[in-house]
Amino acid sequence: MVKLTGTEAQHASWALSTVIDYFRRSMTLLLEQELLVFDQKAFMAPFYELGDILRRGNPDPVEVPDDHLPTLKLVLQYSRRKKATEIEEAKEKTSNPEIKEKLDSELIPLNKLLSQDWVAKVEAMRMPRLSDYLNHQRLRQIRKNPHWSKNLPRLLPRDFDEKFGILQPARLFLPDLAYFRDQCAQRDRP
Repeated sequence: MVKLTGTEAQHASWALSTVIDYFRRSMTLLLEQELLVFDQKAFMAPFYELGDILRRGNPDPVEVPDDHLPTLKLVLQYSRRKKATEIEEAKEKTSNPEIKEKLDSELIPLNKLLSQDWVAKVEAMRMPRLSDYLNHQRLRQIRKNPHWSKNLPRLLPRDFDEKFGILQPARLFLPDLAYFRDQCAQRDRP
């Protein structure tokens, strides 16, 4: 059992809402449409149970049972990666060191949670993927559908430098990284 302060529980609760939002936008609605027997409640149960635990202590400390720690670790890792990506995109738009420092400070609460001793001892729950439910052929068809693919990372059109025609602009790096991370994750190769 791990004890989180009220503030830590609030940060964990925010992280959980990020993951739940991701599942709603990118998975559950699609799976309900594609698979007539998909049970959204069973799929989301570990996350809703964790949310109930985290809300119990607001603003008091919360004790998270050991069987919910893998879910909590997954939630914290996913949310930190998502937040770090958003921060990097925002930092690309400014040269002001104070703004960059303020942006970096937004990761501090998640970094503190992820640096606790229990995190190293617990194996994170495996992130559910669309490929757990749909075959790769169907996933490729879905990626071509603008309605479902709008939330998925995609490769942007390639630009090359004028002088040699081989270098690509640095602004493509983060979108490309997101795309290839998504592609690897769909094949369980993060």
